[in-house]
Amino acid sequence: MLKNYFKVAIRNLLRHKAYSLINILGLSIGLTCCLLLFIYVQDELSYDKFHTKSERIYRLKYEINGFNLARSPLPIAPNLVSFFPEVEKAARMYNRDASVEIVDQAGNKKQFEEGRIFFADSSIQDIFTFEYVAGDPASMLRNPFSVVLTDEVAEKYFGNENAIGKTIYLAGNHPFNVTGIIKDFPSASHVHFSMIAPFDNLFDIEQGNGQELKQRLNQNWVASHLYTYALLKEGESAETANARFEAFYDKFVPENLKLGQKWSFFPMSDTRLYANLAADPEPVSSITFVYIFSAIAILTLLIACINFINLSTAKSLQRTKEIGMRKVLGAWKTQLVIQFLGESLVVSLVAAFIACGLSFYLLPALNTLTDKELLFGDFITASNALMFLALVVTTAIAAGLYPAFFVTKIDPANSLKGILSNKGKAGLSFRKVLVIVQFTVSIILISGGIIVYQQVNFMRNRPMGFEKDFIINVPLFSNNFNNAFGGVEGDMRQRMNTFEDEMMRSPNVLASTLSDNPLGLGSVYRPVVPDGHTREENIIAPVLSVDYDFIDTYGLNVVTGRAFDKSFGTDHLNAVLVNESAVKDYGFGSNEEAIGKKFTVEGNDCQVVGVIKDFHFMTLQQPIGPLVFRVSVANFTMFSIKVHQQNLPATIAGIEEIWTRHFPEKAFEYSFLDETLASSYRNEERLGKIVGYFAGIAILISCLGSYGLIMFLAQQKMKEISIRKVLGATIGNIILLLSKGFALLVLLSLLIAVPVVYYFMDGWLSDFSFRINIGPGSFLLAGGLTLLIVGLTISYQAIKAAYSNPVSTLRNE
Repeated sequence: MLKNYFKVAIRNLLRHKAYSLINILGLSIGLTCCLLLFIYVQDELSYDKFHTKSERIYRLKYEINGFNLARSPLPIAPNLVSFFPEVEKAARMYNRDASVEIVDQAGNKKQFEEGRIFFADSSIQDIFTFEYVAGDPASMLRNPFSVVLTDEVAEKYFGNENAIGKTIYLAGNHPFNVTGIIKDFPSASHVHFSMIAPFDNLFDIEQGNGQELKQRLNQNWVASHLYTYALLKEGESAETANARFEAFYDKFVPENLKLGQKWSFFPMSDTRLYANLAADPEPVSSITFVYIFSAIAILTLLIACINFINLSTAKSLQRTKEIGMRKVLGAWKTQLVIQFLGESLVVSLVAAFIACGLSFYLLPALNTLTDKELLFGDFITASNALMFLALVVTTAIAAGLYPAFFVTKIDPANSLKGILSNKGKAGLSFRKVLVIVQFTVSIILISGGIIVYQQVNFMRNRPMGFEKDFIINVPLFSNNFNNAFGGVEGDMRQRMNTFEDEMMRSPNVLASTLSDNPLGLGSVYRPVVPDGHTREENIIAPVLSVDYDFIDTYGLNVVTGRAFDKSFGTDHLNAVLVNESAVKDYGFGSNEEAIGKKFTVEGNDCQVVGVIKDFHFMTLQQPIGPLVFRVSVANFTMFSIKVHQQNLPATIAGIEEIWTRHFPEKAFEYSFLDETLASSYRNEERLGKIVGYFAGIAILISCLGSYGLIMFLAQQKMKEISIRKVLGATIGNIILLLSKGFALLVLLSLLIAVPVVYYFMDGWLSDFSFRINIGPGSFLLAGGLTLLIVGLTISYQAIKAAYSNPVSTLRNE
């Protein structure tokens, strides 16, 4: 019996090739979108789950003065195990860059600028799950000046040679012995590394007196520079452990360093989607994106299913005589339902097969779009196969159930006469509702994509308040503790001055300055005491350490007072500049009244000498807050070089040549400020592109359905069209007759979509301190675009029907 059902199903599909093709193509596209987005969502939800103890691994979350940080102070980890009975192991990890030098077998020196170098406590091996390639795991990270490389880095440095026992030199002249080779973590990890070295050796490669820096940091319960991980014991609760942090704070933090800090254990497996903390080692995502992409997948498949229902219902009306004959010959209603569901299942299985092939070939495009490295084979598992099969069967049932019950309700006597007794308003209304849902979803995706694009474009083009074009940032040091505590000594300062003087002789170098951070990406927060406030208020503020020519290089506007000036002789000791927001927030009165106010920065007494016009020193997701400038040579870590737009390659090559002569221990690396700022909006750009692409796919599927329905409608109305043509109807009249119903449905869909889109997109925009206003233009454009595309889609069939010969149609009457 089942074999007969499938045989008849296949015959019917082959007999009606156009409808079958439209149904299969629509479902294939819908299932492809669903499968691709399922792969993306599953990857997002799998972050950090590859660790065998992932459910017990937590990272310390640090809160201070309203800021939530992923990094925490250095002295916490050594005290966790002894204080918390719930903690089994604790480890610190610090990420820095460094110049790496090796000497090959021929005695030639090779230099690399290596990022993602982690210095970690040996207990990290008891917390994380590493895949060892070579070396003894028991001794790794336990011997001073040892280093563990990833297999990729080992191959880059030493080729096919055995890297164990080789020597690499970090930061110029510090030899480290390679004792192990490991695999880097999978892509679904919140942290990746190129090499790992013992934590204590971190201070041996710092500029200046590293041991003095270590001693200072071991007593600093405020500065947050490293990541602290903890492994809780079996059966222990993070909530119970978090309740002990208040007692931990009271016991260990000195009174003079109690600034209201709070710490808590945060599940490491939630880092990717739920943390939303500053200073994560790598960019994170948001559970919101998972919800959005899941909704897009469901909605796209829903549109495809609606297509199937509408087309199958329409086509089934042409099979009423077949249904009537089957009933007369004794077919039960259940058998007829199974027959239609069988046809639906055949279509769904064919579509699923095509969707798997399309997904395989389109996954690289999704990787490019989402900046991932997903492999189709990684997701071919028994559980995923069963889930996909269940989705296909559910789709088949959902898409085929209504057409099956709709047709089998037709009275056999009427069906044999070709009369559709239940061609009433209910069935017609239901199909219209489905079409409205289809168009509504399409308009939601299109208008949502437009709004996301407008917001991203707004952020890209909004004036930041400073010059950012053709400014090259060149780090003076690799990323290290000196960014916060200073590492510029007399000899280094002299080399910096000589480098600048020589570089400025080039006509293509317009300006140069030094600072501890590039503009537009935030700054280091430090304790401050503005005039009129007390130390007990525990105020911290972003403080930019800048050179004297910083204001002019970036084109900042001094609205009151003056900029830093060497001629005063003491600006590097006791002068600060503040922005307008600092004047307001600290209660200085007017900008003019702020001049001369006392201002303490990290215990150094200063006074305000100028007020800078507000500008975006952080990304546009953040509001403009107080900002303090000071001249602090010890903290300089970054050259900002403004260059002429002509002959850029030659200019950069010339700068690199001068750099190599003056800073041979540091590999030359640079980035353009405007590109760095643009990359901070990558998540929003990615969201806009994905919504835009899938909006286009939704429209495509809707157009396929519209094409099929208008084809059916044209066939149903051929006699009416022929009579109207005989009576003098024009081609335009015929096209209007067939298409006006669809236009009304699109307009009704627009009315439904507007409040839905406004509600959700206004909520999304609320996360931005600087945002666009949602106007009618986005909705009118989305509705007009949908109407235009649908109109073009159905025009072919409408014109074909309008140009048909009425004699051929009416002679059989």
